[in-house]
Amino acid sequence: MSYLAILATLSVLFWLLLNRCSWLASLVISVIVFYLTISATNYCFPFWEIYLPQTGVSLAFILVFIGFPIAILNIITLTKIIMSINQKRKQKKKYIFMLIFVALGLWFFGFGFIHNAHQSIPINNLNLYLKDREYIVGMIKARTLHGERSCIQNFQLDKKESELYECREDIELPEKYKGLSRGGKVYLNKTTEQLFIRFTHSTYNFGDGSIHIVYSSLDNGLSKPRWEIE
Repeated sequence: MSYLAILATLSVLFWLLLNRCSWLASLVISVIVFYLTISATNYCFPFWEIYLPQTGVSLAFILVFIGFPIAILNIITLTKIIMSINQKRKQKKKYIFMLIFVALGLWFFGFGFIHNAHQSIPINNLNLYLKDREYIVGMIKARTLHGERSCIQNFQLDKKESELYECREDIELPEKYKGLSRGGKVYLNKTTEQLFIRFTHSTYNFGDGSIHIVYSSLDNGLSKPRWEIE
């Protein structure tokens, strides 16, 4: 994407230096800027799929080195298109189409940023992907998704060693669901009475601490499963 960013920046600068620019050249530059913006959205905030929220240092990095340049690039391009609409009346409709096209790319990036801000709050993230997490929990309970050694499948056998036995397991998530937990893994704890499945939402203090979305249930069946933020 860095090469495309350089190409788009040079194209816009070249466009600004020219007193006149053909409609075709303007279209090519607009397409490059649009593609760059959509690529940046896909890299940072792909809201059309399950993805991990950008928070803290990573979000600051994105805003400074990607978000700000994207915004400036689009503003310059949109300004130039508006100028062309006023100067070239005969091709007004073509430039209006171009204006909508570029603005759509900027809207995608802006919406992605807002979507990221919304789901960076743990409770919002839990509600947004609740059905997906319940699906993962269901797979784990059904023993179709597990780590190297399934705690649920082998618990009764291993428990014979001690009544206080606790089984821990790291479980790799399917590719489609890796955005549900950082590192693409969930962490399972199984005791005689309870089952805990931890999804890592985000980290803080440069990775020293983590915020988890935790599923828990009792084996006695007397209470409903719970989702909590820890």
